[in-house]
Amino acid sequence: MLTIALPTGDPVDLELVPLRNLKGTRLPGSNLLQGTGAGYAIAIQDYFQSVFSLSYRSIEISGKLHLDLTEHSSSVRIEYVLSGELIWYDEFGDQRRLLAGQYLVSRNRVMKRVVRKKCAWFTAFINADMFTENMVEESVMPYGVHHVSLDIKDQILGLLNNPYNAGMRNLMYDSAVNKLLMLLSNAPEQLLPDKMTKEEVAIIHHADALIAENIGEHLSIHTIARMVGTNAFTLKRGFKAVFNMGVFKRLTSRRLDLARQYLENTDIPIGDIFMQVGYQSAAGFITAFRRKFNKTPREWRVDHRTKQKGDSS
Repeated sequence: MLTIALPTGDPVDLELVPLRNLKGTRLPGSNLLQGTGAGYAIAIQDYFQSVFSLSYRSIEISGKLHLDLTEHSSSVRIEYVLSGELIWYDEFGDQRRLLAGQYLVSRNRVMKRVVRKKCAWFTAFINADMFTENMVEESVMPYGVHHVSLDIKDQILGLLNNPYNAGMRNLMYDSAVNKLLMLLSNAPEQLLPDKMTKEEVAIIHHADALIAENIGEHLSIHTIARMVGTNAFTLKRGFKAVFNMGVFKRLTSRRLDLARQYLENTDIPIGDIFMQVGYQSAAGFITAFRRKFNKTPREWRVDHRTKQKGDSS
């Protein structure tokens, strides 16, 4: 259970509202709680299954205000920061920082955090039955703070803004959380890129989160750099160092992977998909898709559905 309080100790009231009213990043199928007041805006999205739950949290704060968050849970908690900074208290009561591009694995039953500025983060709660089902020992989980690897990050981001319908969503979340557990339990320690501080790496991960959130928009490199407080040269150099690819290649890869999900899991016409993932022409989209997947979008959809029918017969 999560409670949010003002510096005075007064609780922040959250209201249940329809998810369709939310702009920006979504956790499809979740319940949305929102709260606004003088100097803050909060959006908490919670999705529940029997052996795990997922949450995407976004808090914006202006001025010198801060919010105190307290959460009680007996589950293993995985928290990944997409943008901003999350202050948390370790088992000794000392304050620690969790920056964009870092994740925390914890088993503390009571978790206290402080948000002093804009922050967005993803949380997964995994109970004991989930570990048993996957034959993963809780003891092998990488407890503590770590820099995220690209495969773990993309696994988490794939849960957000996903195109799955209600019938497929539960299966997708279950499969994705299973894979996330396996990735975490076998994850090698990630080192910082040469000559980059964790704060500089955090800026690059923040920019990457902005790209994912605005996948259908046409943001220039200069615009993205300005939004995260850096310059275009530093942004391009940082993407090469952190992701081993340039900004445009990372954006293109995201767009095409999302398009593939739409083709496989929805009936949205191809003529609409290319616009939803940010392409300005169908020809450009088809060329890029064929270059990555060696098939046209139409061929991919037909082959996928043929395979599905064969698997179910």
